[in-house]
Amino acid sequence: MSLTTDITDFVQRVVSAMGLSLTTRVEDTPEATRINLEGDDGGVLIRRGGEGLHALQHIVATAFRRQLGDDNRIVIDCNGFRKDKDAELRQ
Repeated sequence: MSLTTDITDFVQRVVSAMGLSLTTRVEDTPEATRINLEGDDGGVLIRRGGEGLHALQHIVATAFRRQLGDDNRIVIDCNGFRKDKDAELRQ
């Protein structure tokens, strides 16, 4: 299995353990590999300014730090929350 597959499976297990029903979709961009979580339960991760999403991002970065190294960047997003925030910052 690839590292992206391992990380995607890990994220899916974490959100399932949280009792959330979200699907994962991987998107490769020039800046990073983006793991998009989608579904009605996504509000749990993005409320309070995305605190839950930020925590999930931190857990993934910590769990896969050695495998990712300095050159690979993984971004965890939920229902386009981070993508929208990134677009706001670019304007």
